[in-house]
Amino acid sequence: YGVFILNLFFFHFFMLIPELFLIFFYHHMYQTVMSCYWVTFECDFKSVLELIFILAKMVYALCSLNGFSH
Repeated sequence: YGVFILNLFFFHFFMLIPELFLIFFYHHMYQTVMSCYWVTFECDFKSVLELIFILAKMVYALCSLNGFSH
């Protein structure tokens, strides 16, 4: 009975990982943009490129997980 609960928990946990990653990513992006524009009023171009690259990689990974990538 306990093993069943554990398996169920791990299944749901692994199903939630992409969503948790998305939440973490968007929070990180929001923090970066806020500190970028509202604190210093200047933005490091490299960090913006890195964020775009990470977003592109993540979208590709999610698409390949869902079987949408060709």
